[in-house]
Amino acid sequence: MKDVLADDLGLFDRAALPSRFEDLLDVASREKYRAFLKAVTTHGAALSWELNVLLEKGPEAMSFFGFFSEERVFCIVSRSPHQLFQLYDELLRMLNEQSERLRASQKECAQLRSSDDARYADFMSLNNELVNARRELTLKNFQIEAQERRIRSIINAVPEALFVVLRSGCVRFANQAALSLFDGCPELGERWLPMIRECVSESGEVCMLGDDRVNMELRATEIEWEGETAFLVSMRDVTARNRLEEVREEMDRIAKHDIKSPLGGIIGLSGMLRESKEVPEKERELMGMIQDAGFRILNMVNRSLDLYKMERGTYVLETGDVDLVPLVLRTLNEREPLASARQLGMDVSLNGRPLEKGDKAVVCADEALCYSMLGNLVTNAVEASPAGGIVRVELEQSETGTLIRILNQGAVPEQIRDRFFEKFVTAGKRYGTGIGTYSARLIARTLGGDIAMRTDERTGTAVTIRLS
Repeated sequence: MKDVLADDLGLFDRAALPSRFEDLLDVASREKYRAFLKAVTTHGAALSWELNVLLEKGPEAMSFFGFFSEERVFCIVSRSPHQLFQLYDELLRMLNEQSERLRASQKECAQLRSSDDARYADFMSLNNELVNARRELTLKNFQIEAQERRIRSIINAVPEALFVVLRSGCVRFANQAALSLFDGCPELGERWLPMIRECVSESGEVCMLGDDRVNMELRATEIEWEGETAFLVSMRDVTARNRLEEVREEMDRIAKHDIKSPLGGIIGLSGMLRESKEVPEKERELMGMIQDAGFRILNMVNRSLDLYKMERGTYVLETGDVDLVPLVLRTLNEREPLASARQLGMDVSLNGRPLEKGDKAVVCADEALCYSMLGNLVTNAVEASPAGGIVRVELEQSETGTLIRILNQGAVPEQIRDRFFEKFVTAGKRYGTGIGTYSARLIARTLGGDIAMRTDERTGTAVTIRLS
């Protein structure tokens, strides 16, 4: 430290000055101070470096500005970075004034050195542009660094674990939640990469074992990171949600099981009254309607319990030859009152042509499951179709399998398109439960097939079931 040109902060109002300027800094800032000096000597200047200065009341963060001239480093310290910017602008203004004065002096010799003066003027103009560009670049860099700090602060505040991992397993970025979850996670093991790739198209769950069993929902998106293909991965703890869902499903299953006993009494009693000759004909018809309704409710409860078993993987599938044609016609006939109320037309085709008498479309499946699946999807199509539209069911059979395509002219709301087949997902229905499409996919997969949906505002919605 050679000279103290000014000391408005009172840093040197002490009985004994330190031999080195860095002795005025706290220990944590000294290494950063050396980097600051290196940046000044290398680049000619350094702007808005924050270092902790030791004052009598304790360390205080201050902004440092430095520039290199005539083999000396000039250092300016301020409590506010804005004062440094003002000083920096003033220095640039002075530099511009000096440049203008120098150009004015050179122009006086224009008759003697006109060509040299023109070149020199161009050079000075370029120099001024470079100085101004450098100032703008410094300010932009300062703004970018501040923006990066804000973004990083926001990402670290997110409770979900977020990280970027290359195909090799090397982690290039991780927020605080991810660092805590993986204890630093510089590199993921080989067992993680296949799971991450599987979760690019559809989210999945991962069970992590430690002091407690934790279920994590994993989602991944393929991105480009510094010229390499990578995955942006998010993980969140869904243990509590899963436990709550299990409790709700168990209560629902118990309730449905308990319903079957009184429902059996209703069916049995109405059947006895229906067969009794002492009951008038009109009342016997009503008893028959009650009994039929009871059987339908009982069938719905049984189907619901079957879905529970499918979810748990305990359902025992019993298959046989099932003709889809009468099932489809029966399903459409049962929805005829609802379709008529909405002025909808309904149509069935087989292999691209209208149905004819004697047509069959036989598959190896469970008839009750097929009927339940078709009923849910056709009901959805009728409810979603605009008034005056057409609901179509297309059957296609080939050597590779059977396709059942259910079409309507309405579009699925955009906010649920990506989650159309998930449980409890619904939109636009006053009494919708979000179970119909979920159970349809569960049944399709239980039967060894699958289901897909395509939708847009121009062509409407098509749900396609594929059976082997």
